[in-house]
Amino acid sequence: MGPGEGFMRPVMRAGNGRQGAYGWVVEKRQFKEWLADRNSMEAGNMDKFRFVILGAGKITGKFCEAVSLVENCEICAVASKSMERAALVAGKHGIPRYYDNYEEMLEAEKPDGAYIEVTQNDHCRMRLMCIMHKLQVLCDKDMILDS
Repeated sequence: MGPGEGFMRPVMRAGNGRQGAYGWVVEKRQFKEWLADRNSMEAGNMDKFRFVILGAGKITGKFCEAVSLVENCEICAVASKSMERAALVAGKHGIPRYYDNYEEMLEAEKPDGAYIEVTQNDHCRMRLMCIMHKLQVLCDKDMILDS
């Protein structure tokens, strides 16, 4: 299943007295496939849980340190808008690959999860991109700035 073919799709609906409220529709067949993959991982049929990092901010070091403390977990790549910044972060934290294009990294690495550390105005776009790639997403900020 490629990007855009995930088990959740956004829909616009009326609700709670607000015009144009957004929600999600779960596609049962795709969800069952995703759940089977997840159960396979939890049953020990996966070597390591592979994270990627989107962004190269100040908290990257703390996240890398935390991941290093978790058994069967690794960071396989980092991406930033700046190739130089991505290379600097990768070298400093022992991350094997780095990119200057987020989508390219997700397609090439095929990770299990993503940590988002971009400026807050780009969090929503990054989260949706990761969701479309069926990734588990960690993010320390709100998805949107206001409602």
